[in-house]
Amino acid sequence: MAFEDTPSVWLGAGASLASSTLSLTTRDDETAISTMTVVAATDVITVGATHNLKVGQVVRFTTSDTLPAGLSTGTDYFVLTVPSTTTLTVSASLNGAVVDITDTGTGTHNIVVMGALQELTDAEAHMTTGDIRKIYFAIAEKMYQDYIRTDTADRPSQMTFSRSNSINETTGITSRTYTLQFNISGGTPDVIDE
Repeated sequence: MAFEDTPSVWLGAGASLASSTLSLTTRDDETAISTMTVVAATDVITVGATHNLKVGQVVRFTTSDTLPAGLSTGTDYFVLTVPSTTTLTVSASLNGAVVDITDTGTGTHNIVVMGALQELTDAEAHMTTGDIRKIYFAIAEKMYQDYIRTDTADRPSQMTFSRSNSINETTGITSRTYTLQFNISGGTPDVIDE
C-alpha cells in the first residue's frame, strides 16, 4: 500500500478540521478584530476593543481610504509589543524593528489577524485532499515559535522544546527535527505538575 497523506486517513474518517475538537487557522484565514487608530509620535496602534494578540502573531491592516504612513495594505506585520489589551506595536519582520508610523492616515482603519498556522494553506489542510505532513509541520513550527517567544521564566519547568536543522551533504536536503521533552511521574504517562 502506498503512503496516504490525506488528513482523513490519519485523523479518522469522521474527523473534521473545522470541528470544535480540532480547528486549524491557516495563512489563508483572516479575522478583522477592530477598528484602530495610531499615535505617530510613539508608533503605538490603539484598537477599539480588547485584541487578545500575542507577540509574534501576524496581522494586516485595511482602510476605507489611506492607511497611516509606514503601514501598507496586503502586507504581513508581526506584533512586536503589547503594552496593554488595546494597544500594540508592529514590525515588518519577526522580532524586527518597530514600524515607523509618521502620520494617522485618513478614513477608517481596521486590524486583521491572520491565521495561526502561517506555514499552511487551506488547500494543504483540506480533510480529503490535503497533506498530513504539512499539517504536522505547521503545528510543530507554531508550537515551537510560541515556546521560544515565551519568557524563559514563564515556560513550563517540566517540559522543554527544541528545534534543529541538518543538511544532507549528498542531496542538499535540509531536515528539521523538533524535540518535545516532558518529565513524567514514575514511568506513568502523567506529566509532573509544575
